Amino acid sequence: MNLMTTKTVSLANISSSRLSKLTRLGIVLACILWGGALTGHTHCVRAQSPSPKVVKPLPVSWDWAVLGKAPKTYEVPKEWEADRPGVRALLYDGLPYKGKPTKVFAWLGIPDHKPGEKVPAVVFIHGGGGTADDNVVNMWVKRGYACISIDDVGSYPNAKEKPDIGGPRGNGECFEQVNDDPKEQWMYHAVGQIALANSLLRSMPEIDANKIGITGLSWGGVVTSVVAGVDHRFKWAAPVYGGAHLEDSEFFKPVLAAFGTEKWIGLWDAQQYLPHAKMPMLWITGTNDDYFQMPEWQKSYRLPQGPRTILLNWRMVHAPWAGSDPKEIEVFADSIVRGGEPLPRVGTPKRTGTRVTVPVESRSPIVKAELTHTADTGAWSKRDWKIDQVTVTPDAKGRTTVSGTLPTGTRVWYVRVEDSRGVKVSSDHEELSAPL
Repeated sequence: MNLMTTKTVSLANISSSRLSKLTRLGIVLACILWGGALTGHTHCVRAQSPSPKVVKPLPVSWDWAVLGKAPKTYEVPKEWEADRPGVRALLYDGLPYKGKPTKVFAWLGIPDHKPGEKVPAVVFIHGGGGTADDNVVNMWVKRGYACISIDDVGSYPNAKEKPDIGGPRGNGECFEQVNDDPKEQWMYHAVGQIALANSLLRSMPEIDANKIGITGLSWGGVVTSVVAGVDHRFKWAAPVYGGAHLEDSEFFKPVLAAFGTEKWIGLWDAQQYLPHAKMPMLWITGTNDDYFQMPEWQKSYRLPQGPRTILLNWRMVHAPWAGSDPKEIEVFADSIVRGGEPLPRVGTPKRTGTRVTVPVESRSPIVKAELTHTADTGAWSKRDWKIDQVTVTPDAKGRTTVSGTLPTGTRVWYVRVEDSRGVKVSSDHEELSAPL
């Protein structure tokens, strides 16, 4: 089955039972893979985005008397263990599902540290079709961070016999649960499991409870975006690929329409939660992502109250290995919890006719700048993007101006800069209603 089946099939011409099957299969398969006319005046890009449609939030309550306490943990069979020093498997109590207890599988790693020393920590959330990832835990441990990677869909990575831990079906199948009690739906459990993981980390004497962040990719990016507005104990958040406004996604729009767009959006879309997020956030995605496109991504990162940094990469692959290890996430985390040098700060892009300028502040010199643009319209995942090198002009105060000229026919553009450490950040993109 082609992964894009759910985009092209006519939803009105198939039965509800067949629609459910096709939709579920399409989502699961996909999840496994990982504007104004030119006027000549100075133009602030940020004002260009249209106002998103507002979907009324539906009430969801969170029991912090439970979520704020460290859950009980359990040992697991030896054969489940990772062959990595400092990384171990465990189970902990999740939220009850239909009156029955549940458990959550996780990999946990703690780096070597001096007696009495407290280390920072990270919660990592996998994507659709994935599971808890000991490779990611090991990566963060090597960086000096404790890390917990949970499985939020009831899987046990190394278990020969999969025990039934209970809990609702996860990821793409959550749309079918939209009419259930909110506390019996997957997103409620996923968010609760993450809050409990945070509480578990905070209870450990070797972990600094004031230096815990969260990152996730694809569906994990969606969940991270929700958690950012629910669990305010996190000091930073870095969603990759996924965010809010799934009702605008080329991939998810027909799926939501089949099951009840406004109700699911009102309950679980991150647009209901991100306005309550105050921690610094780093947003990362690619220009041609099949499942989460640039317009809804832009609307997502503009919702939180706290500082934001964005990185829009040219044709970034939608895959676990690409989304879990961008260097920028480590630098971002270090700048917040270790006093490290921050990522460059990109100001508001401006356009005067075809001439564009972007101000940048950076402690490390900006060594490269790219003007990325497309003349294409239609499906965002299919657009052809071009890259031009543009002028980098520093001054004596650590400020830099990036400037260039947009080619004839440009419909969308943005700038990405790179500093001498090799880390990259981007400007907002501007979408024009008519070509230049």
